[in-house]
Amino acid sequence: VLSIRVYDIADTFLMLGEQTRDWAIALGGVTELPLTGAPSTAGGRGFGPVYYWLLWLGRNLVGPFTDFLPHAGGFTVALLQSIADTWLLLAVWRRVGPLLALAMCLVIASAPFDIAISSVIWNPPVAAALTKMATAMALGLGDSPARWQIVITAALAWGAVQAHLSAIFVAAPLLAAVMVQPLLKKGWRESAQLAALVAVVVLSLQIPYFIAVVSDPSAPMGPTTAISNMANVSAFRLDRSYGSVVNGAGELLVRKFDSWRFQVPTLIAALIVVIKWRRDTV
Repeated sequence: VLSIRVYDIADTFLMLGEQTRDWAIALGGVTELPLTGAPSTAGGRGFGPVYYWLLWLGRNLVGPFTDFLPHAGGFTVALLQSIADTWLLLAVWRRVGPLLALAMCLVIASAPFDIAISSVIWNPPVAAALTKMATAMALGLGDSPARWQIVITAALAWGAVQAHLSAIFVAAPLLAAVMVQPLLKKGWRESAQLAALVAVVVLSLQIPYFIAVVSDPSAPMGPTTAISNMANVSAFRLDRSYGSVVNGAGELLVRKFDSWRFQVPTLIAALIVVIKWRRDTV
């Protein structure tokens, strides 16, 4: 999958305004890195700097092999995605066996839209990679996970949110499932401890963002339009939201805009999962 993503990248790499801006930031020193995320089309900026920090890390690890040309950033993003796909494959393999795991992960990893953006300097594919890693980590926690495993899971999930706010649709239920899992055994105290631990991790990851807010209170912070839309309770329609998210995901997977509608098969699949793994919130 990595070879598919980076095939002929030196000649086909997409270099537009956002890529030029972000690679210029990655070429700077560590002290020059932003403390917030990339500018958002929803207004403001991302909730944290993980995207720029990972891009800067890739510039230092991959850059020397490409004369620090921009497609090193694309290779970095593709490598993150491929590591995430492999990690997810191993985690699902342990749950459902090799054949189904391979089928599931190949569908995800070879999706046309995923392949198209997976070697671009852009924050959405970085968020996707971190989301896959967090999901894989959560699937491998077991009944009595160590605290360090919870920390890594929460850090990956919230890192995805920092990279792109849309990751909240996966990160929030995933972290909630991890925190409430002990309640199935009436472990109220353990559940509260896990919730506190997750909160500490999230707040710790937000320290750079808080510093940026204090340093420049007048600067636009956070994806402001998206936040205001989510806060508008009167406009919340569960059925339309479900249809939009599910159909959008289906179209990105198989690029069928008219003949495919994914609400019903997704709901059926979800019900099967709930029935089969009803004691497993993750």
